[in-house]
Amino acid sequence: MLKRRLALPDFFVSFFDMQIQPGKTIQMSLKFSLAALGMALAALPALAADPLPLTYEQFEAAVPHVALEKCPASLPQQDSFCRAAMQHSEIHVFAFSDAGDSPMIGFASFPAVRLDTVLK
Repeated sequence: MLKRRLALPDFFVSFFDMQIQPGKTIQMSLKFSLAALGMALAALPALAADPLPLTYEQFEAAVPHVALEKCPASLPQQDSFCRAAMQHSEIHVFAFSDAGDSPMIGFASFPAVRLDTVLK
């Protein structure tokens, strides 16, 4: 009757019939729901772990940039170096540490106002 009234494909009709049947089908749905919840909860510690730092090696391979002679005053000055990348109408400056794997230690964005006149 449901099949003719709604004109649903056989797959959907059998799915709805399974959900309507009391007893075993409902228990299986509950088991699958609990299993999915368990897997989601098991993944939480991995999602909550500290993020890995962006190293200069990764940055250099992925982002077109230019080297800056000096870092802007708003970024770390000691034992660091800076690189700049342009995106739309902003200049993004990335500061990296000289120590270890050269992790990123600072970031600042600046408007590229009147940059077109400087580059002409």
